[in-house]
Amino acid sequence: MLSDQTGPRITPLFVFASLLAFAAAAPYASAKSHKSNAQQASTEKIKIVAHLDLPGIHVKQMFVRNTDDHNYLYLERPHKHAFAVVDVTRPSHPSLIDRAVLPSAPGGSVNLPAQGSVLAISVRPDQPPAADSDASVPPLPTESIRLVDMSDPKHPVVLKTFENVTSIATDDGRKLVYIVNNEGLWIVSHHQERPLPLCSSDADIAALPSCE
Repeated sequence: MLSDQTGPRITPLFVFASLLAFAAAAPYASAKSHKSNAQQASTEKIKIVAHLDLPGIHVKQMFVRNTDDHNYLYLERPHKHAFAVVDVTRPSHPSLIDRAVLPSAPGGSVNLPAQGSVLAISVRPDQPPAADSDASVPPLPTESIRLVDMSDPKHPVVLKTFENVTSIATDDGRKLVYIVNNEGLWIVSHHQERPLPLCSSDADIAALPSCE
């Protein structure tokens, strides 16, 4: 004769309920695990790639200039009235290559080239003109303007200086600068032709290769 079973009996209804509870909890656990992995992946994408000491260099503004295959960061130095230049072509290895390029007189400013241009404009206000009580029109304040070629960002070259300038306007789309001084209106074109690099075998088959 078999003895009565004393252990708990597992009914089919209990098994079905357990499966439902597991199925409901599984997506939550999966979503929580996915969220944790996503947060970890997001954190790993943000990191400091480099640090460069700038002893004695105070920076008012920064501008990035891209030339050929190099990237330069210009740091405006308000107390030196010039720019420090950092080569950031390799972000992990920034290099300070000059502490004071494009110097301007106190009170002056330098407008770096627009995108696609190599022309910088240095502006220095002149001394205020003396008032002339006999003049029917009061004299206008004037400036000295320097046009600077920055095709080589490490060695800017002054191309032309205009004195007694009363007004200046730029047309970046047409690569033109309009300057008015006591000698009249000057229209300056700053389009610069550059020799194209030699083509590689891959570029030879391109529809419009940017080489020769």
